[in-house]
Amino acid sequence: MQGCFITGTGTEVGKTIVTAGLLRALVARGRRAVAVKPFQTGCTIGDDGRLIPDDVLAYQRASQIDYATLPPESVCRYRFEPACSPHLAAREAGLECSADEAVRAIGELAADFDVMLVEGAGGMLVPLGNSETMVDLARRLAMPIVVVVENRLGCINHALMTVETIRHASLDLAGIIMNNTSPASDDQERMIREENPRAIQRFGDCRILVELDYVDGFTIDDDRSWQPIADRLDVVAALF
Repeated sequence: MQGCFITGTGTEVGKTIVTAGLLRALVARGRRAVAVKPFQTGCTIGDDGRLIPDDVLAYQRASQIDYATLPPESVCRYRFEPACSPHLAAREAGLECSADEAVRAIGELAADFDVMLVEGAGGMLVPLGNSETMVDLARRLAMPIVVVVENRLGCINHALMTVETIRHASLDLAGIIMNNTSPASDDQERMIREENPRAIQRFGDCRILVELDYVDGFTIDDDRSWQPIADRLDVVAALF
């Protein structure tokens, strides 16, 4: 499958915003692209009792793709209400997640799209079940990996550990996306944020693909909020 696997240094670093924004950039380039989230915890319960994967809603709002026309299991194979690790959510639900099953479900869309974006849950070592982690999913997908790093104090260590994990697993690292999820509070924080990507690139011997600026007043439902993100991610869309 052409495309990439999008992971992060942890939770709440902006993986979904990056995935949705990159999807929008690909669609703007005329590519037949789609984003999927094989493992989604913290789902909302709909009026009909079904679990709604909120990250997939972000993909739809950013790209204007009608996800209702796509096979729901291919878009999001495993859905859980508790906002926790997939392995814990699955255990509480009496289920066992499978990387092979997730890849099978994703593969059903491969013939209909040129580019697949697969968003992981949490970081690379998040457990999926009793014996598998997100690394196992990435191995089976065999796609280049894009790492989203929240640009803040402490991110250098988290980024370098993620890079090391990817390389130890003999996976292909496409590069790093630095994401500013909040405005810098003072000159010292601005200095730290300016140094972070330089240090990650130097010590990790890896490529910084782009840095996303903080978007003031961002809301998922506002189409104008997505455009500056997609514009910045166009350089990444060009890789696929």
